[in-house]
Amino acid sequence: MERYQGSQFDVVLVDYDLDDGKGDTFVRWLRAFDAAAKLVAVSARTSGNAALVAAGATTVCAKIDFARIEAVIREIA
Repeated sequence: MERYQGSQFDVVLVDYDLDDGKGDTFVRWLRAFDAAAKLVAVSARTSGNAALVAAGATTVCAKIDFARIEAVIREIA
């Protein structure tokens, strides 16, 4: 969250399991002040991606499908 503040991103890739917490906490925090942010859930687990989407992620690109990330980003751009 500290690194995001004061920065500008076109798209944010968010994993569910982070070193300092869970990604859905970050997504809810970001949505509180930036409803238009483009967030891609990128967890390896279906349950992690579901939690990220429930928190407000725009779309999903599971790690197993990461070869598609460019197409996923273009879809939400």
